[in-house]
Amino acid sequence: MLAGAVIPGYQKFCQQHGETSAFDYCATRRGKHLVDPLLAMYESIGFSVPNAGHVIPEYYPDDASRNFAALVVRDLKLLPV
Repeated sequence: MLAGAVIPGYQKFCQQHGETSAFDYCATRRGKHLVDPLLAMYESIGFSVPNAGHVIPEYYPDDASRNFAALVVRDLKLLPV
C-alpha cells in the first residue's frame, strides 16, 4: 500500500537544528518516535519511508514541509489489514 504525505515539521526542524536533508529528517527520531507528526502517525499504523527515493521535492506547495513529501509504504504481506 502506498500513500503520499507532506512532512509538516521539516521547516521548523531545520530552523531549530540546522539544514538537514529531507530524507534524514524523515528518519529522525526523538526517543522511539519519528519527529515528524504525520510520519509518526503513519508509522503507528505500519507505514514507513523505505529510502531516499521515497522523498519527493516539489510535491505540493506547503511552506511547513518546504514543498517536500514522502511516499509511505506498508507491505500488506508482512502487515495485513
